[in-house]
Amino acid sequence: MSGGQLEQGLDAVDRMQLEVAIDAAGKRAKSTMSLDGLIGEWRLFANDVRRGYKGGIYEYWNSASIRGLIEEVAGALSEVGQTYVLSRVEEADRIFMDATSPDANLGHFWKTRLPKLRVGELLEDIGPAEE
Repeated sequence: MSGGQLEQGLDAVDRMQLEVAIDAAGKRAKSTMSLDGLIGEWRLFANDVRRGYKGGIYEYWNSASIRGLIEEVAGALSEVGQTYVLSRVEEADRIFMDATSPDANLGHFWKTRLPKLRVGELLEDIGPAEE
């Protein structure tokens, strides 16, 4: 992992713990990851949901799982480090929450919410949102 802008806001111990957590998550996903990249992907996804997510339900849940990776990586850090990382996703979290409604109440918010505005393949997969 190369040190990105967001990583620079962490102390040396948290940066080391972040590197270990990112490397482990990347190996499981068979992908190269960075904190900047994960947060950027979450922001893009939240905005896509706000505008009307056009992919199918499988792609939706796959993209929503990015937020779980951020939570997992943040969980490896000190309390100060966690607060710092999670503060960087607050705006995207608000966008996502405003653009979705609960589908179930079983776990983390990104696993239990569906878009209010459903278009394209997602609309075909799960139908319109209930009013």
